[in-house]
Amino acid sequence: MKLPYIKHSSPDGEYDPLRYLQRDVEALIKVIDARPVELPKSCFDQSVDVQADKNSLLKFFYERNVIEVSEVGFYMGNKLIYSEILKHYLKEDYARFHQKTLGLKSFLLSNEVVARETGKIIKSEEEISKCLDQVFPHGFVAKPAFDLASITTGAIVFSKEDFLQRLLHTEKLFAANEILGPSIVSHAVVGENSVTGGEKYILQEKFAWSTAAGEKNNEFRVHALYNKLVPDATWSRWRERKYNRPDLVKKVNQFVQELLDLLPLELTLHNVWAFDVMVDADEELSLMEANTNYGNRGPWSGFLRVPSVMGAYVRFLENDYGFSFKGFNGELLREDLSGVRKYIKLMIKENYDDLKAGDSLDHVAECFESLGELAEKFLLKSPSDIAEYQSSISCCTEYLNHYSRSKTKAVEEMIELMYAWMSSR
Repeated sequence: MKLPYIKHSSPDGEYDPLRYLQRDVEALIKVIDARPVELPKSCFDQSVDVQADKNSLLKFFYERNVIEVSEVGFYMGNKLIYSEILKHYLKEDYARFHQKTLGLKSFLLSNEVVARETGKIIKSEEEISKCLDQVFPHGFVAKPAFDLASITTGAIVFSKEDFLQRLLHTEKLFAANEILGPSIVSHAVVGENSVTGGEKYILQEKFAWSTAAGEKNNEFRVHALYNKLVPDATWSRWRERKYNRPDLVKKVNQFVQELLDLLPLELTLHNVWAFDVMVDADEELSLMEANTNYGNRGPWSGFLRVPSVMGAYVRFLENDYGFSFKGFNGELLREDLSGVRKYIKLMIKENYDDLKAGDSLDHVAECFESLGELAEKFLLKSPSDIAEYQSSISCCTEYLNHYSRSKTKAVEEMIELMYAWMSSR
């Protein structure tokens, strides 16, 4: 696919990672500052008649220009560029929302870890360790600048020891020839590309990832449209569920809305956002990253598969922008019942995959119970005489029957039974 790179002059002389990044950021700022501060008419008072599923709704959003596909979404999907844009517009407020973030190649060159001419590492492990401690006295994480699902693929490096091992003995983080020009990366949405900003990996000041007991801290996925947070669309990232601390969810939502209020309308309008916010044991908050549509006509958050998240966007558009979602499909969307059959099957498969991967299963009972509640709600709502809903009605009915027989069994056995049923449909 053709990628929406912003045209600008290349830095003079030999490639320098920091100057290359600055050129990309400066070019993006010019594009942002030239954008209108008013939404087009297509963002108001739309009458909508679409199927009650994610793909149909996304198609409508993009075809009617409710959400734009642009170079801004493409560039802002890069964690390093996003950090630099926040730094530019937030100024002294930057540190309140975001951690110190550097490109890996910039770090390596500025601390003379590699030779500029060859990219060869010229410092010892001990010397590199000292450099890291000086730049990040409270620790750091290394993560891809432009990637999806980094934590599930093992691409994020949490410890200094692991980082040094990968840097010194593999080319996963850095290859010597990358010092000669912008890195090439592969992205799940846009494919192989010369990465915006030029850096494949970033180093980011560590924000408490786990408690003293080794448990993961809370991380929330917060959804927004334009310059406003979408109510009722904030979920726990680790357990794909709403969180049972409404006071904490409110605090997280306020944090994101404060950020949006500080950013210029030229940036926030026209775009759609999914923010990841970490909360430590003292309930301090930090923005980990912002997800966009990457300049592509696709989802900006994996949580759009959750019926209640799609429902939250629909209600938000109706309440704030005068949209009207018509007919029975509109009712399903509005009442968090879109794509129920696909969602039930997907969650069973994901729990089964977690079982086979040896992941924690402490949330499974809660997940299957919530799926049962969703199935019951759908059956109460859906008319049995409309052909297009028969498959979903059948799925929900069968789910409840199989779940009632398996929920008293051990979690592992319950997952196996539910997966066997789903696979046989």
